[in-house]
Amino acid sequence: MRGSSFCSSFLLVSNLLFTNGEMVFIKPGHQALSHTDMEIPLVSDNEMIPEIPGRTSNNYALLQGDVGSNPEDEITMQPPDVICGEDVDGMLYQNGTITSPGFPENYPAFLNCRYVIRAMPGKKILAKFSEFDITASTECSSDYVIINTGDSSSRFCGKSPPSLIESDNEVLEIQFHSNQGDSCRGFSLDYTVVTKQVTCDQKTSDVQFEFRSPNYPAPLENRSMQCDLTISHDCDTPICQLKLDMLDFRLGPPNQGDCNVDQFIIRANEPLPVLCGHNTHQHLYIDVRGRKETNLNVLSMPIFPKPVGVHNQTDTDRIIIQWLYEVDPDRAWNILVTQIPCSCSDTALDITPAPTGCLQYHTETSGLISSFNYEGSVKNYEPCWNGTEEECGGLVNTGHLNNLDYSICIKSQTGYCGVAYKQVDSDSFQLTGLQQENIPTPIYGETDCNDDYIYIPRGNHPQDFNRKYPVERYCGQVMGNRLSSPVISYSKPFMLRMRTDNSEPTGGVALNNKGFQLSYTQIPCSVDAESLLVFT
Repeated sequence: MRGSSFCSSFLLVSNLLFTNGEMVFIKPGHQALSHTDMEIPLVSDNEMIPEIPGRTSNNYALLQGDVGSNPEDEITMQPPDVICGEDVDGMLYQNGTITSPGFPENYPAFLNCRYVIRAMPGKKILAKFSEFDITASTECSSDYVIINTGDSSSRFCGKSPPSLIESDNEVLEIQFHSNQGDSCRGFSLDYTVVTKQVTCDQKTSDVQFEFRSPNYPAPLENRSMQCDLTISHDCDTPICQLKLDMLDFRLGPPNQGDCNVDQFIIRANEPLPVLCGHNTHQHLYIDVRGRKETNLNVLSMPIFPKPVGVHNQTDTDRIIIQWLYEVDPDRAWNILVTQIPCSCSDTALDITPAPTGCLQYHTETSGLISSFNYEGSVKNYEPCWNGTEEECGGLVNTGHLNNLDYSICIKSQTGYCGVAYKQVDSDSFQLTGLQQENIPTPIYGETDCNDDYIYIPRGNHPQDFNRKYPVERYCGQVMGNRLSSPVISYSKPFMLRMRTDNSEPTGGVALNNKGFQLSYTQIPCSVDAESLLVFT
């Protein structure tokens, strides 16, 4: 018997019962039988005395007094017929609770339970005990719980569980063992499957994780800051690409197309665009083939408010009545990073690698394509004299970025032969096409598209049934091939190329160079040429 152990929830006063002169050990958690429960009938003069339960009884063991006994021998009991342990599919059940057998009543003796929670690769499991009451013993040598987080394991008993459990990978294992003797209520463990999270000045080799700004979702501190993340690639499982999903991305805007203040820099195999501004819901595929590690860097500068006041008698004699921010200081980011192995058999993640040369890759039959910083804007306080004018603080676009040259690819689905591109609204295509004084020029197709443009191979007007007049560069304030309309392309692979030069107009606000947002729809092979305009 475990004389050195005790139940932390109650004190067992007695677990012995004398019946017919014999002393019987009663298993904790069971009520002692009364004399009426143990009544034995007598049969004639030769009374048949039933066999006294021995050591093989499931409910109790008999102590045979001093006859042939050895004080050092521990009384043994046959383990109860209890099925315990479980394999939990964390991909189907991302939240749940695991309890010890019998909880909230006392657990049985002689248990060896193993609970394994398996999440999707790239995820991790967070868990916390809402109840924990395991019989205490020296060094937890009797009843105990073992928590295996992946890289380490620890044993616990009594009433002192860890405050928070975090797996090192996508598997969390809980082992529960109970010996004979006194028992307690057991445990109740709540778990949830989450994506791993890292932040500045860390190094990770995780398959999937979220790269977050410090104290996210709180905004960045308004000061100069450099944030570096190192992504280590597994040499045993070669990594060919990283996918960056911008779940939330808000940095300072470009200045006339250049990211001179805040910058997001990716240091990998090929020249990649330096990003800034508003890029939430954008994504990038990064070639990291042959690299041991890749670095993500964010640089930020303080944002200062602008004085808005009233004029007195001269333009230079001005009273500042308030300081207002043109740039929203609410900057932060949350980027989902996924490492894509070179071989599809090396990952269980449902993710498709992008074709070589594609910075962005869309796999659905329809969706949206946007230029970087398409949603970027600032508050314009130029027309403000006292801060009460109607136009004071109006939003103006900060425009697309300079020095871009990248491809946006679309996965061709089975049964689809073409793709149609269309403006989302009347203001969703604005690439150059400016005359003097910032006056827009409606350019369609290739005319003067030498600076900023998108490239669509063999683009046609939907009513060009024989596809005799294709053009490939599109710029200006309206999209279309000679006429304002969607653009159809049957050239495979489906792709669109974005190119911008190294400068934007220096006079006025580049309101007409917002960039583009297009809807794309793949065209079934069964749609004939005459039906294209209706289809789009």
